[in-house]
Amino acid sequence: MGAMTLDQAVLERWMGGGQVPGVGFALYEPVVITAGGQAGSLGAVVALVSLDPEPVYTVEIGGGRGDIHVPESGLAEA
Repeated sequence: MGAMTLDQAVLERWMGGGQVPGVGFALYEPVVITAGGQAGSLGAVVALVSLDPEPVYTVEIGGGRGDIHVPESGLAEA
């Protein structure tokens, strides 16, 4: 099976709460950033950006510190 692309149907399924193979975090799910300069920061997933080579999310960092893109491997459940 080939890699899944982030097409409109996949994005709409994820935004509606549906399961997308290989995607571990849901929209608005609370997360802890575990890697990079923001490691240890709490945030919430606000967008799914890409799927390959791994899911990348936009995470809104708590305290009004902005949004950053974080790969799934750099996140953990809060």
